[in-house]
Amino acid sequence: MAFELDDLKQILGDDVTEEQAQKLADAHQAALDEEVGGLKSKRDELLEAQKRLKSQLGEYSDIDVDKARKLQQVLEEDEEARLIAEGKADEVVNRRTKAMREEFESKLEQAQTQASALRDRALSDEIRREAAQAGVLPSAVDDILLRARSQFTVDEAGQLAARDGVLGKDGEPLGTGEWLNALKEQAPHLFPQPKGSGAPGSNGGGGAPTQWTSNMSAAEKVAYLKARG
Repeated sequence: MAFELDDLKQILGDDVTEEQAQKLADAHQAALDEEVGGLKSKRDELLEAQKRLKSQLGEYSDIDVDKARKLQQVLEEDEEARLIAEGKADEVVNRRTKAMREEFESKLEQAQTQASALRDRALSDEIRREAAQAGVLPSAVDDILLRARSQFTVDEAGQLAARDGVLGKDGEPLGTGEWLNALKEQAPHLFPQPKGSGAPGSNGGGGAPTQWTSNMSAAEKVAYLKARG
């Protein structure tokens, strides 16, 4: 607080002149004014900072605090978001590209496996049909299928076709008919064997045939049917 001149003279005694007392009072007032001025300046700075803070907070007045906290948690837990936040967007792209490529390759492999199974089924069905027409023994069908897979495949149109380099006698791609006819000579055990008139199982004194085949004679077929009522 500021001192009055009379107060100073009373405190310091009669030995202090009025001029000295005035100088002391002026010095005290100057020091007081300087201190108060510093406090006022600091107060003004604090008030200005408070105004700026209120202004900045006003920009976020519409933000839901709970949602903001949840978003922060997601960002902390989300690896990709973290990498993006760290400026590593290229790494995120590479990761996603790798994942997409692996997924595509997996689906492609699955599709190829399914397509291969379908082609094998189509080949099997067609060979079974033609083998039946050619008179192949039922017990020999699996053997025929095994042989057929080395000679034939199923083309893009789903049709049975000879494999590359598998040719018939005319130099053209081998057909199933020609192939089956050749097997009758190369592997006759795959086909029913015709019985002679005196052989067991014939109708020439040895009884009726025990198995129906396309190679039976008319008499053998009649005998076969009669034997079975």
